[in-house]
Amino acid sequence: MFNYIIGQKKILFGYSEQDIVEVLSRLTSKANIEFGIHVCGRLNQRIVELLLEVPRIRYINIELHDSPSNLDLLNRSLFEKHDKYLAPGIVSAQKAVVEPVDRALSILESAYKRVGDRIDLVTGDCGFGGLRGTLGDREKEYEIAVSKLRIVVETVHRFKKTIGVDL
Repeated sequence: MFNYIIGQKKILFGYSEQDIVEVLSRLTSKANIEFGIHVCGRLNQRIVELLLEVPRIRYINIELHDSPSNLDLLNRSLFEKHDKYLAPGIVSAQKAVVEPVDRALSILESAYKRVGDRIDLVTGDCGFGGLRGTLGDREKEYEIAVSKLRIVVETVHRFKKTIGVDL
């Protein structure tokens, strides 16, 4: 939804940047827990910067597999300044093909180069509901979703070894 309302140059419906931050702040102020937010699709810098400004949102989950241009929006100093973490999506949630670990690892390594240790909660691009109906066989679609999750886990294990972090 953010992609439709928040453009790089203009915000629709008369909203201001402050309006967006205030609404998200109010939504996250009621519970005494950490929050994360997921944003789908190709983003712009303004969306990322606004999400980083929301005090209670700690994790920002961004689609990186199917929208690789989102990598260009990541900036370690901004994540550090606002004490936020990236939850990178490293496998497609729409394509009924299981990605090789090397492809997912490449995306995770690229994200790490941009935000350093400000990464947590490595995921798929979105929930795997986007796979429903792609093959006309719910069981096969479910198997693909589970296989994608296994790829994410294997990727994180390999990544931790490459950067020297104990499992």
